Amino acid sequence: MPLPDAPEEPRAGFRRALDIERRRAAGEAVTEDQARWLAGYGTTPEYRAQRMLWGDFGEAYFG
Repeated sequence: MPLPDAPEEPRAGFRRALDIERRRAAGEAVTEDQARWLAGYGTTPEYRAQRMLWGDFGEAYFG
C-alpha cells in the first residue's frame, strides 16, 4: 500500500496559491481543480498568515 502524500509546507502552499493568483490576474487559464483549491485555501488562517508575511517581506520571504 502506498504511503499518503506528506502535507504541503505552509510556504509551499502559499507559493502555489500566489502562482495561481498571478496566472489568473494575467488572464491565463487555471484548471477547475486549481480554482477550487485556491477558493478553499484562500479562506484559511494559514493563507492569511502567509499573505501577511509575504506582504511584509515580498519575494524575499521565499528566500
